[in-house]
Amino acid sequence: MSETLGAHDALICPEVLYLGPEDARKVWREDDLIRRGAPHPVRPFPTSGLSKESNAGLFWSLAFGIRRNRFAALGGFDEAFTG
Repeated sequence: MSETLGAHDALICPEVLYLGPEDARKVWREDDLIRRGAPHPVRPFPTSGLSKESNAGLFWSLAFGIRRNRFAALGGFDEAFTG
């Protein structure tokens, strides 16, 4: 994300992969978790590169990147928000 933010002044939401309930129990190795990670069933991401999303309602704070100065200019997080 750092490289992409260097080239684009944007809010970047990378794909997050999900593990099943038993995938990280007991002994595991990182490569096993990477292999078992599954994409979200209804949130498609491009297989490579970037995709511009016009629907701001699809922003996930689970994982994102934004330049520090842009985040500050936007006012940061709304600390009054609950939910």
